[in-house]
Parts: sequence; C-alpha cells; structure tokens
Amino acid sequence: MTMTGRLRVLARLSGLLLVAMTPTAAAAASFAVQDVDPRPAARGGTIAYTAVDGSGGLRLALRKGGAVVRLAVPARRRVFDVSLGTDAHQRQVATFTTCRNEATMSRGSTLPGDRGCSAVAVRTVAGARPRTVLAARGGLSFSYPVMVDGQVAAVVRDGKRVGLVVGGRGRPLRRIGLQRSVDADPNERGLAFDGRRVVATWALSHDACPGRRAVQASAVEWRAEVVGVRDGKRRTLLSDWCDDFANDLGSPSLVGDRLFVLGVTTRSRLIEVDLRTRKRRIGFFPDVIVSSAAVTSDRIVYSAASATDSRHELKVVRR
Repeated sequence: MTMTGRLRVLARLSGLLLVAMTPTAAAAASFAVQDVDPRPAARGGTIAYTAVDGSGGLRLALRKGGAVVRLAVPARRRVFDVSLGTDAHQRQVATFTTCRNEATMSRGSTLPGDRGCSAVAVRTVAGARPRTVLAARGGLSFSYPVMVDGQVAAVVRDGKRVGLVVGGRGRPLRRIGLQRSVDADPNERGLAFDGRRVVATWALSHDACPGRRAVQASAVEWRAEVVGVRDGKRRTLLSDWCDDFANDLGSPSLVGDRLFVLGVTTRSRLIEVDLRTRKRRIGFFPDVIVSSAAVTSDRIVYSAASATDSRHELKVVRR
C-alpha cells in the first residue's frame, strides 16, 4: 500500500474505536451450508433464514432453540427479505414480501426487477399461514418490512419515488423521512425498526466523486440513515464512498440504542454505532467474506461465503 493509501486509512479510522468484537473471540456454530445466501434475521432465540429444499427451491426456515419450525409458506426462487418482530398481541411474527412475478425471478435474487410486492406477516408457530399487512395496490410496492407491536415499517416505491413508510394498528400508512426520485437509482439494502425509529441502509448512485472528473465513472455511496417515527427527522449515521475503503453496507440491526451494520471491503467487519453519541466501533469476523448478518443482544448470526465457489455457511456466535 502506498503512503497515500495508509494516510487515507488512518483518516478514515480517526475517531473510531477498533475493538476485537465477539466474532473473533468465540467459536461459531454452523447449521446450514447451501448455494444461496440465507440472509438471516434473529430475535431472542429464534433465527429465520432462506433455506434450500431438496428440489432446489428456496423456503423460509425457522429455528427456535435448535428445533426447526415448518411454516405454511410456499417455496420460491427469490431470497426472503425476512425480519422478526411482534404483532399487536405481542406474538412473534416473521415479515417478508411476496411479489407478482416470483415465478420468473432469477434463483437467489434479493429483490425483483419490476417490483409489485406486498408485505406479509406469519406467526412463528408450526403450520402458520401468512397474511397481507401492506398490499401492493395503486402502484405501490414494498420491501424489507418489519413489524413491531403490530406497527409496520417498510421501504416503499410508487414508480416515481422511493422512501420509507410506517402504518398499522389502526393508523393510516404515512411516509416518513426523505423520498428519493427513482431517477437517482436508490437501492435499499435493509431495514431495522424498533417502534420509535427506522434505520435504513442504501446504495445511492452519483455521477462522479467530489473533486473528480465525471468521465472517471459513477460512484456508489453506501449510507445508513435513521428516521424518527413521530417527527420524521432524518440523520445520516454512516456514509462511505469514493475511496478504496468504502464499506458495502448490509442490512442493519437495532439492539437498544445501538446500531449494527455489516460492512464489506477487503475484509468483512461489523460496524457498531451508538445512536446517542454517534461513536463507532469496528470488529472483524473470523471469516474473510461475510454476505449477510443479524445481531441480537446475545448473539451474531451471519453467512460466511466461500471465495472459491457459491457456498454459503450459516453460523451463530455468542456475543
């Protein structure tokens, strides 16, 4: 690395506290190896993820305390954008989207091309069937839904704008935070919601990096934003772009007043942000390539990807 490169690294790490977080210190338990990113979600002792069945189809899998729970959710070709939360009766639910063109999507894709997706919720008990909580009508399409005490937050698209919505528990659906034009090509990476605030991670396209000629190629900014549900105020928590060390941000996790986000550069890392002080800590995974991760108060669930083939291994480690 050149001296300029070293200085850029030091500048980026200034103000950050680098710590050896739990993934490097404890042995991880593995319970799924497959050719598709499982993209896990976790809450309490429950883990939800995308599993590959015997015919190669993708199913929503649940593990509770080591036991597998089978839901009445059909197999499909797209990875489940699943989260775990609670309904209005404090019962645990899994939320995800179903889209009108599921059958024609590329196997293992994360989001559909033409959208048209509704948000559904299903209780995490054997045989439970999903119900629609946000319907794709009037040109609306949803992704990455999260339910907390019956209230739902999600990313919404209407053909012209992309933004965040909150609704449910007898309250009308309303937009919060910044609504971006689809012409700017904003791509959502994931969502976290705790009833008071919504955190979203984005990949935002720019014509060029600041101070560089536009012909040098466009730039992608990886951004994490928090929006208050009551006041709609938006704050940028992370913004990385235009250098060789920018983090490709994954789906966020909220644990109390702390935000956890997977960041991928030359080595996968877990970025922790204190929402009160905005101080950051960074820890590294023992696996060089991590494609997705979810964090709870006592564990980290992540997918370790192979550098030589398409294998993904789902692992759990105590924090």
